[in-house]
Amino acid sequence: MQKLIIPAYALRQHRLLSDSIKKILEWLASGNALYLSSRASYSIKLSRTLLQYFKQLYALYKKVDFLLADIKQMSAIIEEEEKIRNTICSGKKWSEEDEKQLNGILVRIFGYDEGFSKSKYIHLETKPLSNGGERTSIVYSDEWPKGNNSWGAGKYLRALRIRYCAYCNAESVSAFDDINGHLVSGDYSHHTAFDHFYEKTKYPFLALTLRNLVPACFRCNTMIRNAKPLNKQCLNPYDGSFDELVSFKYDKKTVEEYYWKYDPKHLLLESRNPLLTNNNPAIVLNDEFRILDCYKTLYDVEIGEFYRKLIWYNRHQLDGTFTSFPQLSGSIGRKFFLGVTFNKCDINLHRFGKLFLDFL
Repeated sequence: MQKLIIPAYALRQHRLLSDSIKKILEWLASGNALYLSSRASYSIKLSRTLLQYFKQLYALYKKVDFLLADIKQMSAIIEEEEKIRNTICSGKKWSEEDEKQLNGILVRIFGYDEGFSKSKYIHLETKPLSNGGERTSIVYSDEWPKGNNSWGAGKYLRALRIRYCAYCNAESVSAFDDINGHLVSGDYSHHTAFDHFYEKTKYPFLALTLRNLVPACFRCNTMIRNAKPLNKQCLNPYDGSFDELVSFKYDKKTVEEYYWKYDPKHLLLESRNPLLTNNNPAIVLNDEFRILDCYKTLYDVEIGEFYRKLIWYNRHQLDGTFTSFPQLSGSIGRKFFLGVTFNKCDINLHRFGKLFLDFL
C-alpha cells in the first residue's frame, strides 16, 4: 500500500533481459519471424505482415525500452503498438489464425511463464548444421551471461522489499527455495505470482515490464481480478501510494455507543483530499479489488482484536503507563501493548500495516 520502489540493482539485472530481447527483435525484423510460427504453410501475405510488424516494433523498442518503461511510457507503448496493428495487421486477408500466430510469437519473446517466472535467460543461439550451414533459434536457458547472477520473478519479489499483497495488504506474498525439505534463500524458485497490471494476454509485449508486475496475493490476482481489465483510473502501486491518498477510519459514534465492541459495518475508507473523492485512483483500486469489503467480511476478527486493544489501552492510559514505567516508552511500549512498532515506510512489510497506523 506504499508506493513500490524498484532498487537500482534490479534495474541493472533486468537490463540483461532487455538487451537480449532487443537483439531478438532485431533478428525478427530481418525477416525471421516465420521461423517461430506454428503454421504448416505460410502465405506471402503473412510473411510480409510479420516482417513489417516486427520492423516497426523493433523501431519502437529502440525508442522506449519496454522492460524498463515507466507508467506513462507503458501507456504510450500500448497506443503505438495498437497503431502498428491497425495499420499492418488488418484487412480481409488478416485472419484470427494470423492474429494467434503473432500473439504466440510475442508470448515466446516476452515469456513471463516460460522464462522470467523460472529465472531463465532468453537469447539467440546459433548452431552449425550438418550441411555446413547454421541455424539460429530463440532459447531459454538456466545459464546467464558470464559474470552475472541469475535473475527472475522470485528475486525481483525479494528486491521489492514487500511481504504482503500490494493491493490488499492482508495476504502474504513470498519467495523461497525448497531444498531437501528446508525453506532457504537462493534463486527463489517458489514464489507468489505477480499480477500484470496490464493483462499479459492482451498486452504480451508488456509481460516482462517491471512496473507492470505487481506482487499480489492469490485472492486479488486470481479470485477477484482473474485477468479482467482494470479501470483506467485505477492506481498502479508503482505510480503512487495508497496510504497517501486514502485512510481507514472507524465511525466515532460507534466508539461512544458500543465503546470497545467492534462492528465491521462501521469501518470506512475516506479520501485524504476531499477534492479527489470522485476521481481518487486509490478509491478506484479499492473498488476493483474490494479491499474494504474483504476487511469487513474476511478479517473482522483480526481487525476487531486490534481495535479492542486500542480502546482498552487508550492514549491517556498508555501515557500514564509510560510515566510509571519509562523503560516501556517509545517503540518498546507500543510493541508490548499493541504490537505495532513500524512506521509508514514499512507498511508493505506488515499485515494490515496501513489500517493499523490509520487507527493509531
